[in-house]
Amino acid sequence: MKQVLIVEDENTSALLLKNYFIKHSFDVLKIVPSGEEAIEIAKNSDIDLVVMDIQLSGKINGIEAMKKIL
Repeated sequence: MKQVLIVEDENTSALLLKNYFIKHSFDVLKIVPSGEEAIEIAKNSDIDLVVMDIQLSGKINGIEAMKKIL
C-alpha cells in the first residue's frame, strides 16, 4: 500500500485529506502541522507521496520544507 504523509496545520482540512486517501486505498502514515516535523519524518520513513500545505505553522513554509525533503 502506498504511504502518504499529510502536512497540514488545519485540523478540518487534514481530516478531509486523510479520509480521501484512505478511501482510495492509501496508507496515511501521519498527519503533521509543520514543515520541520515533515522533514524529520521524511528522513526516517519510506513515503510515496507528501501532500503539503504551503502556509504552515512553524518556522518554514511548505515550499522550503519540500526543498529539504527532495
